[in-house]
Amino acid sequence: MVIPTRYPGPRSARRIFRRKKKKERESLLSDSDDSFTTTSTRSKRRKQTKNFFFHRAQGITKDDKAPEETSLQFLKRILRLEISLSAWDFDSSTLAYQLTLIDRDLFLKIPPNELGVLIWQQSSKNAPNIGALIAFSHRVSCLVATEILRDDSEKIRARLVARFINTAEKCNKISNYQSCRSVLCGLQSPPVYRLYSTWMYVRKKHATKYQVFEKLCRLYRDPRLPVYQKAFHRSRQTNQYLPYIGDVIAKLLDRIPQYGDNVLINSVSNSGKIQSQICIKNKIDDQENVPGLLQKFVATLKSWAVEPKSEDGGGGDEVTEMQKSSRALSNFYKPLNCYEDNRYDRLKEAVDLLDMFQRAATNYVFTRNELAAEYLLKARYREDRENFYNSFNVEPPIT
Repeated sequence: MVIPTRYPGPRSARRIFRRKKKKERESLLSDSDDSFTTTSTRSKRRKQTKNFFFHRAQGITKDDKAPEETSLQFLKRILRLEISLSAWDFDSSTLAYQLTLIDRDLFLKIPPNELGVLIWQQSSKNAPNIGALIAFSHRVSCLVATEILRDDSEKIRARLVARFINTAEKCNKISNYQSCRSVLCGLQSPPVYRLYSTWMYVRKKHATKYQVFEKLCRLYRDPRLPVYQKAFHRSRQTNQYLPYIGDVIAKLLDRIPQYGDNVLINSVSNSGKIQSQICIKNKIDDQENVPGLLQKFVATLKSWAVEPKSEDGGGGDEVTEMQKSSRALSNFYKPLNCYEDNRYDRLKEAVDLLDMFQRAATNYVFTRNELAAEYLLKARYREDRENFYNSFNVEPPIT
């Protein structure tokens, strides 16, 4: 029996036709989607490459889409010097006045509690404002040495040395002991001090500046000497003065002797003669064969008990005042069991002095020079070790 084949009816034919059309549409849509995706991926890749090269030029990686500026990057950004400047672009008066303004602002930021940190912790780690003033002083001294060693010509170096001496002199004239000592530290640093031919040229061609330099070096040699204390006492009689931060710390740590008003007012030459006479008298009294260090110790012990007597009645007060000052100097050689814990008294005295010094420093009023201030704060400098090695290239040692 033959089974007749079944031909599809009109309904089944329609269904088959619809399925074919649906498949065609799906294939067409898939082709169009593929083409759209390929074009979109190409555009995305182009944007990614553009963004990559842009961020690479700006120093931003792919992971840092919104980078947070670190402290080091912040310091580099604010310390970047936009214009190339040097010490030759400013005269000595401008440098002296701008140094005074910067040191004044740093000195006025010191709070009294940082003095307590120094006296109890014996460190400036937790005293950031005092550390900032000391760091700027170190920066100025290194910058002075770097600028002097930058030129190979002996004549130019000597002229620059004379300019910095003039800057230190003007700082001293306006009673700015902080900036004057910073500049002198740069001129007295080993990299500059060893330049024999440069200093000989300064001594010959800039004789007056060399004499001023010697005078300032004798004055700032030691803050414990009566010469320095007398100069600072004169400055305190004026309305404006800025002390050296090292003197304030030395006063806080009881490293500066107490001088009477008569010693500070009298001439230094007479006081030096009287003190030499006292020393000679102590040496005559002590004729034993004792080693040098022990002999000094015995002489200081005798100076406590010796009280000079005046037969005529004249000049005894002057000798007594100098004897008191010599006793104050001899206090540094007292035995350890003689010291008392007077840190509270020293802190109170130092806080009162700091308040008085800050009120005097506010009286400095100068016009601010932005370029000079930017140079002093942002100019690149070398440290002492690098400057010392560079000084051998600039001026070889004499053999």
